[in-house]
Amino acid sequence: NFKFSRGFTLVEMLVAVSIFSTVVTIAADVFIRAQRAQRHAAALEKVQDVTRFLMTRFAQEVATGRIDYAYYTNAHITDGAIISDTLAVKSPDGQTTLFTVRGANHTDYGAVCGASEITAPCLVISLPMPAPGRHERATPDGYTIQKLAFAITPDKDPLVVDPTLNDYPLDVQPKVTVMMAVRGAVPGIREPIDLSVQTTLSSREYVR
Repeated sequence: NFKFSRGFTLVEMLVAVSIFSTVVTIAADVFIRAQRAQRHAAALEKVQDVTRFLMTRFAQEVATGRIDYAYYTNAHITDGAIISDTLAVKSPDGQTTLFTVRGANHTDYGAVCGASEITAPCLVISLPMPAPGRHERATPDGYTIQKLAFAITPDKDPLVVDPTLNDYPLDVQPKVTVMMAVRGAVPGIREPIDLSVQTTLSSREYVR
């Protein structure tokens, strides 16, 4: 008089557990990948914000001032352009501001880029006021400048009269092409985020 109730066999249980485990594994993998992609997008946005800030600083200085051609007396010239790792901009009051990259081991800028909490190399702004030789770090902690180059055209100051010609040498507007690569070490991201940008800036000053 035994009555057998229906149920799952051992094989059926093993199959069900296997399917459930596979579904959970796939779902967890999708979730982890989505979380990583979200963190990577947020980290990239932070690097973009830093890069945008630096480019805006360059644009403001170039737009309101003029290129200090006297700084590039012995500079390297290629195809009619001055190629340099330093941007020298003269303000309307005649003060020159320098933008350049320096590392922690540089003797002049070590106090700026070499502190233990600061990652070098960093972008340094040399300000003439209020005291000559004052240096300011433009890149925040965790962000480094991997590459920085400036191409300045033309290679002669078009806003200064050439005494040999008794006239302005060129009738063009000075332009600066900025090529920069920024790296950000963002917490929560295993690999650093690299971003390369290039843009051309023009001075608003025109003397004739």
